Amino acid sequence: MTERVALPFADATISADVATPVRWLVAPSLGPPSPVSALVAAALDRPVAGPRLEALARAGDRVTVIVSDRTRDEPRAEMLAAVRARLPEVRLTIAIATGTHGRSGGLAALGVPLALHADATTLATSSTSASPGAARRCGSIARPSRPIC
Repeated sequence: MTERVALPFADATISADVATPVRWLVAPSLGPPSPVSALVAAALDRPVAGPRLEALARAGDRVTVIVSDRTRDEPRAEMLAAVRARLPEVRLTIAIATGTHGRSGGLAALGVPLALHADATTLATSSTSASPGAARRCGSIARPSRPIC
């Protein structure tokens, strides 16, 4: 004996004939999520492994934060603002993991150097103070700044 069931999938429904009896499991409702800035702050307050950012970098240290390019839907602005608030005295560089996607817009307004990471060994850098949005290829990542994540 079979039963026809309709399962929600993305914006559609998939129907299938399944053997009976069918046992339905329904996930509980999680309610509305917290604001992204609160979630980022909570994650930085309680790292999964290792010490908090504030314990890893001191004033004047060079710190590079690696973010995905614009093809990934992530709260980059909120995360970078939280890192900058916790580490206001570091020399911050943002490395954008562009892969084959090319340049990422919108981050030059942060006023920090940008590095476009195109492969495993090289960066293209941009000095936002001298030439916003302009990138140039630089050498290998043999001596990166202090890794914090």
